[in-house]
Amino acid sequence: MMRYQRVVIILFIFTLIVTPLFGQNEQYVRKMVAEGDSLLNLGDYKNADKAYKKAQKKDKKNVPARMGRAKIKFLNESWESAKNSYKDIIKIDPENIEAHYYMGICYRERGIHLASVLRMRVWKKARESFEWVFEHDSLYKDVLYQFAKVKRYDGKYEDAITAMHAQLRLKPELRLHPKLYRFYRYLISNRSELEAVSWLQQQPWPHARYFIGETYRREGKMRAADSVFQTLLSESLEMPKQPIFLSLTRSYYAKGEDDIAESYYWRAVDIIKNDHEADLILEDIKYIINDNELQTYNSLSGPAAEQDFFRTLWARRDPMP
Repeated sequence: MMRYQRVVIILFIFTLIVTPLFGQNEQYVRKMVAEGDSLLNLGDYKNADKAYKKAQKKDKKNVPARMGRAKIKFLNESWESAKNSYKDIIKIDPENIEAHYYMGICYRERGIHLASVLRMRVWKKARESFEWVFEHDSLYKDVLYQFAKVKRYDGKYEDAITAMHAQLRLKPELRLHPKLYRFYRYLISNRSELEAVSWLQQQPWPHARYFIGETYRREGKMRAADSVFQTLLSESLEMPKQPIFLSLTRSYYAKGEDDIAESYYWRAVDIIKNDHEADLILEDIKYIINDNELQTYNSLSGPAAEQDFFRTLWARRDPMP
């Protein structure tokens, strides 16, 4: 009995000593992770990594510290190293949706630099990661857009467009509209006219009809293109009309009718109602604006300010030479 009492007393004393120490360690780890997060937000990757390392030294399996270090590798575009870090996190925390999401991006970007056979295997891993995320939370970040990029890299433009429409249907607030149009442009640039038009004619979206017109315009079939664009403008569409006006601007400049071309440009600007519509005009002229102008645009708030931005830009230089 005396021996049992001594064991109980020893365990009690041990608990009194160790429990505060454990609490102190836990508090220290949280402090280092918070410090790392703050430094990471400031762009100080080197010292952020040091803070995360200190936290990880006290708690090797601490997920927030591991996530912080993986994020630094991700931001530095060290795709292979970041991917391995996210894989390790998933071993500790299999349901970590953020780790699956970023691991998918790492696989995708890593695949770009690999030989064809390896690239296909790595992109398959990327698709599996995004599919896992989508199955667990279909509204997580822009997961369908990230999935669509894998398809686009793989030359499967039709699948990429379909995924992008699904993404915008689920989260219309995302400013991804210019990227959707970009995917359409990849399609009509990399398919024959017959292939592109045949596929576009079968799609339910007005965007597809618009890009039939764009296909004709690029092929120099101005009358056919103009017919498509004017028909679309006469309808109530579930798509912005800015791209149509900008295509007509190009068509009339190509025909030497500058005044009509300019009038279409201003119609595109004058009907801006939201950021998405303004973004589509910026997408069309982004190659002629400088970094300061882009910074100014990104700081704008509201349609009136965005309209003024494009008017000022026109006053500085004709964006449609």
